Amino acid sequence: QKLRRSETIVGTYPLSLKIMCGVCGTAFGRRASKKGRVSWVCRKHDDRAADCPVGRIPETELYAAFVRMYNKLKAHRDILLTPALDQLTALEDTLQRGNPAMLAINKAIADISEQSHKVSILQARGLLDADACTAKLRDINAKLTELRRERRQLLKNEDIEDVIDAVKKIASVLCDGPETLLDFDEALFTELVEKIIAETNTRIRFQLYGGVTLTEELRVDRR
Repeated sequence: QKLRRSETIVGTYPLSLKIMCGVCGTAFGRRASKKGRVSWVCRKHDDRAADCPVGRIPETELYAAFVRMYNKLKAHRDILLTPALDQLTALEDTLQRGNPAMLAINKAIADISEQSHKVSILQARGLLDADACTAKLRDINAKLTELRRERRQLLKNEDIEDVIDAVKKIASVLCDGPETLLDFDEALFTELVEKIIAETNTRIRFQLYGGVTLTEELRVDRR
């Protein structure tokens, strides 16, 4: 597979710090042979093969696996992502409904958001000058920021909003991405993949932002 974006920074590559060994947990390192063949290998295995069974994986196989994973995800995104989003949103709603303080904060956020809307209407009608409008909106945004911070602290699972946002971003990236990916795309890889777990030399697991994981078998017979 060929790269769409050239690797212009020496020593920095699309897969750098992305691949972890699924057996020993060690990060993978990049290796290039004298013939120019590039592979990634568990550093513990590279130091002493007896310490970990997960050896070298050709870079081309990893790139090709990403292309296959993307195309499957693109084709079945509604099946893979929609249930995850529904479950996360339902969990967030349950946590909020059972917390009176959370309900109060949500009401305050709604009230202040309505204030922001009214200020914008007054400005549009010429009833509020630009400086006054800017000052009021600045105060409103400061209050919203503080209320949202308090809401996050009240959530039993403080990461849930981040996870929901991450899954929504994945869905957005897929929506905007090509219908069929033919070659490895570094930009898409960076936006979608948090890390790769190398379970064996022939099986890897892509962990996407938001926690969605997809496994790909490497086509070793094509090396």
